[in-house]
Amino acid sequence: MFAVEPVRDCPHCQELEEELFMEKRFDEKCTDCDNVGENWICLSCTQIFCSRYVKEHMVKHNEDTKHPIAFSFADLSFWCYDCDTYVISSKFKRVHDHFYDQKFGEIDKTDTQKIIEKIAELDINKEDAKDGESSTDTESKLDKEEEKKEIPEDSKTAPEGEGEEEKPKFSREELIENLKSGKYKKVTVLTGAGISVSAGIPDFRSPKIGLYATLKEKYDMDDPSEIFSIDKFYSEPELFYDFCKELNWDKYDPTPTHYFIGFLHHKGLLDMNFTQNIDALESKAGIPQEKLVPAHGNMSGAHCPKCKKSKCIQKFGEYVKKEEIWKCEICEVPIKPTIVFFGEGLPMSFFNNMEKIAKSDLGIVIGSSMVVSPFNGLPEMYSKDANIATINMEPIKHIKNLNGNNSVFLEGKCDEIILQLLKDLEWEEEYNEFVSKQKEPVESSQ
Repeated sequence: MFAVEPVRDCPHCQELEEELFMEKRFDEKCTDCDNVGENWICLSCTQIFCSRYVKEHMVKHNEDTKHPIAFSFADLSFWCYDCDTYVISSKFKRVHDHFYDQKFGEIDKTDTQKIIEKIAELDINKEDAKDGESSTDTESKLDKEEEKKEIPEDSKTAPEGEGEEEKPKFSREELIENLKSGKYKKVTVLTGAGISVSAGIPDFRSPKIGLYATLKEKYDMDDPSEIFSIDKFYSEPELFYDFCKELNWDKYDPTPTHYFIGFLHHKGLLDMNFTQNIDALESKAGIPQEKLVPAHGNMSGAHCPKCKKSKCIQKFGEYVKKEEIWKCEICEVPIKPTIVFFGEGLPMSFFNNMEKIAKSDLGIVIGSSMVVSPFNGLPEMYSKDANIATINMEPIKHIKNLNGNNSVFLEGKCDEIILQLLKDLEWEEEYNEFVSKQKEPVESSQ
């Protein structure tokens, strides 16, 4: 809900004279003020300037030259000033890798790097493409390859009853059978806001009762999502601090779906849970931190958005109650919860753990419409041999890997589907015992 949504069709992305960038280093000084650290390099002229949060020299450079795109040495992102957003383009890959290698050491091209490359090349949001643009050549090529795989050549002309080699569609019954038999060893779960609705947490985008609608009315904002913009936070932190008074995150409890994911870990099946949610209910449901990737951060901690120094979330809450702005004693910028604002990069754990998906034998997608990138690229990372189960109120039509012969769609409310699955798996009693144990520490501390 707070994810950065970089564009993949920025018209200002041009082929670069890559060799010019190979001479540059990520720790070079700003041309105008000698700042080192939070600097950017212009992709048009390769000059290096500091960010808007230092002395704004890259912003001024753009105003003077109209050079559209710059690359951040801080978080390795590309920003287009003309589009006013982050951009992703395979044209910039070598430049990105050059500075990545300098900053973190040479990349070992494992599954993780291959996945990042694939996300950059695929137009995952083809339904949202402007002016009806067609999908990328890469995706078209993949589509044709999938068609060849789905319909074997010899089955096209084979007599009736012969050559029927097409794999039958994966079913709910097969999902249950494979779970009961222990076939699955590595399960990854991708979750969205739908799994927290029954906990009482308001959604963001409902027209009348959603959080954005409420914020729009309260603050008279044309774009209520702006309250989660990092630029807005720096200029008017009191808006977000005031918003935080409205939500007491501690009062919410995990849903049956949260507990189901924790139960998968209890049974030794869960390899990783990637979530878009910021409510931190996963920890209450028995999902350990090492099995969780909060792609958009969560409310379990606080930090300085500039120096990244960790802060106490309870102390942040105290400042919110006092209606005071807590500022970093080093950077003098407002402290914020560890959630990803618009304009911030996703945590490295998101990219570092992608290979878990590629190596899964079962993927479960629950309570997400999968429209926010880059999270919506994750289902494409499952191998052709993995099974995928989608639990949602409506099918996710724009992602190929959720609509193949190896996937099954279970339509309905998350909790209802999960509880029925537990019953059919004959796991109810063990699950209920697990849930009771997870609740004990909470009850004993009250």
